[in-house]
Formats: sequence, C-alpha cells, structure tokens
Amino acid sequence: MEKISTGVLDSFWKQKPADSLEERTRMDGGDEAICELSGFDTLQTETMAGMFLDCPFLQGEQELLAQMANLSEQYEGDIQKKALEFNIFKMAGIQKKETIMCRVLYGLLEPNGTHGMGIECLKLFLEDVLQLGDLEADEFRTAKIFREYVIPDSARRIDLVIETRYRFLPIEVKIYAEEQEGQCYDYYTFAMGRMAQRAGNKSWKLYYLTLDGRLPSEKSTKGSVECCRLIRPISWGAEIRQWLGHIESMTENQNVKEVLKQFIAAILSLANQNEMGFQKILNELLWQPGNMKSAQLIAKGLEAAKTEFLRNLYYEIKKEADVLYADRYLEVYPLDEQITKYHKGRDFPGLTYQIHSFNSENKHGEKETCILAMHFQIEWRSEIGFVLIRKPNEPSEPYDYEEQQSVDDGTRKLAFTFLKTERTKSGEPEGWWLDWFYVPTFQQEAVDAVPNFLHCNDAYYQLYDKAGKKAFIRSVINGFSYLYRQVEWKEIEDASCHES
Repeated sequence: MEKISTGVLDSFWKQKPADSLEERTRMDGGDEAICELSGFDTLQTETMAGMFLDCPFLQGEQELLAQMANLSEQYEGDIQKKALEFNIFKMAGIQKKETIMCRVLYGLLEPNGTHGMGIECLKLFLEDVLQLGDLEADEFRTAKIFREYVIPDSARRIDLVIETRYRFLPIEVKIYAEEQEGQCYDYYTFAMGRMAQRAGNKSWKLYYLTLDGRLPSEKSTKGSVECCRLIRPISWGAEIRQWLGHIESMTENQNVKEVLKQFIAAILSLANQNEMGFQKILNELLWQPGNMKSAQLIAKGLEAAKTEFLRNLYYEIKKEADVLYADRYLEVYPLDEQITKYHKGRDFPGLTYQIHSFNSENKHGEKETCILAMHFQIEWRSEIGFVLIRKPNEPSEPYDYEEQQSVDDGTRKLAFTFLKTERTKSGEPEGWWLDWFYVPTFQQEAVDAVPNFLHCNDAYYQLYDKAGKKAFIRSVINGFSYLYRQVEWKEIEDASCHES
C-alpha cells in the first residue's frame, strides 16, 4: 500500500525537500508505532494519504507551491545581501534588547540630549506617537523623562515615563520578553493614583509598545476592563518608525541623521517590515485565476500540518526521555489535548517527570502535597526546568492550572532543599517554575537560536530538517540530564525516611 512520502504534503515541511514525511515520522516501532502515538491506526493514515494524493486540485497546489518556493528563495537571497550592509544596531544585536532600545528612546526624548534638537523630539513624540491632542504649551517645558521608573514599595519598574504638570504617561516596552503576571494592571493602578494628584483632568493612557502593536494579555491586565480601556497599543514598525523618520527629516546634524537612519533600518528589520516587497510580489502571484483557491486549501492544511509536526516532535522527545525516566512520567494535563489546542493559543504542551513528592503547609495553615518535577514545555519558545506542582486532594481530581501558578513561598523554600545548584536557589519565583532555561541555548535570554513556535523564526524552520530536529531532541534530553544531576538525592532519601 502507498505510503505518505512526497508531493504536496512534503511541501508543508519548509526547507526540507530532501527527506520524506515517511522518514521524518518513522520510529523504531515502524509505522504502527507512530500511528499509535498520533491517534490514528495504519489503515486510517494510509486512507487519508490516498484521499489527499487523489485530490483533483493536487496539480494546481503543487504548481503554486513551486512558484512560492522560488519566490521565497529569491526573497531570502535579497535579505542575505541586505544583511551585509553596515548597521551598528544590528551588529551589536541592540535592536533585540529592550533595555538598550529604551535608552535610545530616552536619549531622543530628553530635551537636554546630545541630539541638539531641544524639545522638538519630545513634542513630536507626544503629538505623533502618543497622539495627545490637548497639549498645553508649558507641558513641553516642564516635562520630565524617566527610564526604569521605580514604583515605591514594589519590584516593578516602568520602562519609560513622561511626566508633566498635567499628566503621568507610562510606557511599557516589549520586544521579546514575556509578559509578567499583573504587570500592566499594576502600572495602571499606580498611574491612576499619580493622575489623581494632578489638576486639569487631562487625557492619558498606559502605552504598550511592541513590534506589531498588539494589546497585552489577560495575564498582564488581570482581565480588568477599566485597565484595558486605558491601554493604547503602539508599535516600533508604525508609530516609532514614523516619528524617527520625522526627526531625521528635520535635523541638520549629519551624525544624528546617520544614527537615526541606522536605527530606523534596525527597527524595520526587527518588525519584519522588509517583507512588504515580498508581500507585494506574493499578492500578484495569488491574484491569478485558480491560485487563490489553491492557496486557501494550502492554508487550511497548514495549521493541521504544524500541529501534527508538533505532536510528532513531542512524542519523539518523550520516547527518548522515557528510556531514562519512564517510571517518573506524570501527565499533569492531557498531552494530546494540549498539542491540539496549541496553535489556537489555548494551551502549552508539556512533558513532566516527577522527582519527589513531599508534604508542606501553605500560608493558610492547610496541609498539602507538592511534587518537585522536571518539566519541558513550549510556550512561544521551548523551555525546560524545575516546577513545583500542587497535588489534588483526591486522585480522581484534575490538576488545577490556577493553583499551580500560586505556590506558597514556604513550600518553594522547602523544595529548594532538594536541589543543589546555586542558580536554582537564587532564581526568582515565577508561577510554578523554580528554575528554567531555554532549549537549546540553556540560557534565559530569548535569542535567535531558540525556536519560536508561534512566530516561526529560522531556528523553528531548522527543526523540519532531519538533522536539526535530531539535534533539538538531543538538547532537550541533555537538559533533562542536567536537571537530574542537580537533585540532592540524599536529602530526598532522608526526607522520605522522616515522612515514614
């Protein structure tokens, strides 16, 4: 019987035409093993493959994919040529670091800055970027600019703040850093208090600066309707780029002009604005008889293909991890269900291996059983580390997600006694995580080498290469091995004896 191997299905797996889908999904147990893992039997899989291969539109889809592949290859070549252009921001990787990007913005907004333009940069920013239409003349002269504004009696620091006689304007900057629990809500609450001290009843917003102008998540706003109403999203690629262009056209200082040009180019690269030319050509390709219909069919299958690749990746990782830790595997949440929901933005699939179960007492004086475990998951990026899990009171009860995000500090300290790494013991609490790092870099900085499964960076596409996928799986297993070596097994044995 015919196998799923080449043709249009293989085209879904970007950047790897050399090996077949059959080769990518084969495990030691053969076709039956992978079908068992993915929830299909062999007959179902072969039937589905036959239906797709017999599709009357197959030839049209293959032709369109071939044209798109050629276009993509040309586009990638153009990008590589442009990458050779000298740009100090790109060379230093500055455009991906929020702290340094904020410093550049701060330097331009500061009226006494070395740009030599006085209040003009600030004035344009308030008008063009923040879109304040009720500005008073003295607001520019009295404005103060703050970087990493510290909220009293809190660990919170607002990236940028513009403060005038009439307004307190917080700006939260996000490039690649993940959102923190209640971050925007805390900024909103503090800003409300500061605005209450000012006369004039002037308009104000909490500004959220991102690559694409998105809004913060419910996690950051705590779902507060009042908070969300006062948030205005702004983007590097639109408002900031236009503002910088306006400044560049006004200044006569050639040094400032050159720096601004490079800063704008770095932002365009960061925000993927250089894809606009590619999109224009792609539009011309798709706006042809039959092509849009073929594109729709491909688009419908793309998410399913990515989901099945993710499922295959997880089960290959699990197969190798189970060789070492099968007796420790703990399904906190149904893995297949999490994988299915991932590309809909509803869940983060994870593999969890229990290290130790111990009794503790929470801040309410209630007894609870907690589990120290090794955990691999894919949120936007792939990460691995130690987590602390609250065990349900009854075996039949499911694990409650919200409860896992609020582990008591006392329980956290007790869990640290079973770990011997200084890094872990000094780590900042973050939900149920005790310590974590990205895979495959084993660092906490979100660099390009870490696959982004949501926005699909180059590191993600490399996973579709047989060697790239194998190397990634090996790095995950190495991550588990590293974590396992950081466990104080003697402490666990002593604690177990004491419990008995």
